[in-house]
Amino acid sequence: MLILADMPNSVLKVEKVRGESISWSGYLERIDQLLLRGLSTGSMQTPELLDKSKLNRQRMYRISKTAKIPEDISKLFSQIPSEVQFLVITEGWCGDAAQLLPYFQLMSESATSEERVRYVLRDETEYINDFLTNGSKSIPVIVAYDQINGQVISFWGPRPSSFTIWYNALKKSSTLTKDELSYQLHARYSQDKGFAFFEDMRAFISEILSKI
Repeated sequence: MLILADMPNSVLKVEKVRGESISWSGYLERIDQLLLRGLSTGSMQTPELLDKSKLNRQRMYRISKTAKIPEDISKLFSQIPSEVQFLVITEGWCGDAAQLLPYFQLMSESATSEERVRYVLRDETEYINDFLTNGSKSIPVIVAYDQINGQVISFWGPRPSSFTIWYNALKKSSTLTKDELSYQLHARYSQDKGFAFFEDMRAFISEILSKI
C-alpha cells in the first residue's frame, strides 16, 4: 500500500472501478459501435453530438498515429509506482477529450507495459460528481489513485491550464458564437500538438510523485 502525504479526501471503490471501467481499446470500440448505429455516447442524443463524435473519432485516430511523446515525459511517468492507477472520465462527443486523451494513453504505453489507465463514461457513472470544475461536470478528468485502498492522490482536467486562460479571455473579450469559439479552440489544439498538455502533465506527475 502506498504511503501518501497530504492525501485528498476522495476515495474510490476499487472493485467498483474495475467493474465499470474499460481499456482504451474498449473505449474506442464502444464509440465505434455506437457510431455504426448513428449514436453518440452519453445520456443525450442529438445530431450535433453525433457529428462531434464522428469528428472526434477521426481526431483520436490521427493523434494516436502521429503523436510523439517527449522522452522526459516517458521517464517521469515510469517513476510512478505500479500501485498508482489512472481513471479517466470522458465521453466520445467531448472535443477536449479527443484532443488530449490519445496523448495520455501514449504516455502510459511509452513508459510501461502494464495497463495503468482505465476509462469510464461520465454520463453512465457517478465519478464526475467528486471532480467538478467550478461546479460543472467538465471533462476529461484524469484521476490518479492507489489501486490498493482507492485513495485519490491527485487529479487533472479538463483542459491544459494555458488553454483555459486563453479560452476564458477569448470568450470574455469577443463576440464569437459557440461554434466559432470551438473552431478557434480546436485550431489552437492542432497548432499546439500536445505541448501545453505535456507541460501540465509534467506538473501533474511531479505532484503525484511528491505525495507518495
